[in-house]
Amino acid sequence: MSRHLPGLFALLTFIALFVGCSAAVSVPVVDSVNFPATATKDGTGNFAMTGTVAAHVSGGSISKLLVHVPPQNGVAFTDSPIDVSGHASPYTILLAIPGNVPVGTYTYQVTASDTAGTQSAPYNGSVVLQ
Repeated sequence: MSRHLPGLFALLTFIALFVGCSAAVSVPVVDSVNFPATATKDGTGNFAMTGTVAAHVSGGSISKLLVHVPPQNGVAFTDSPIDVSGHASPYTILLAIPGNVPVGTYTYQVTASDTAGTQSAPYNGSVVLQ
């Protein structure tokens, strides 16, 4: 029985090395989103907010941010993809919401994508339109 143990040990070592070699998939991460908590109409009659989004992906670069506002308060919104290729985080972006949208609290999600199209988990936020 002792002569089989070295072979068994070698097999277990090989299996442990094989399992340990699997590479983790790099996924983009939205680190922070900083927008004003409230927005009022600007000179053009729209609700405009300037803010920053910090995002990263290990071993790659962020190519796109997507701002998604789900339907709420009787309004359906169009997603706003923003090409940030060639720019460094944090990204300064302007969000404009048409002035004919009813005032109230709106939630939004920001996701980041890398050049391969892999998308981050959504970062949730809200703004009160006054």
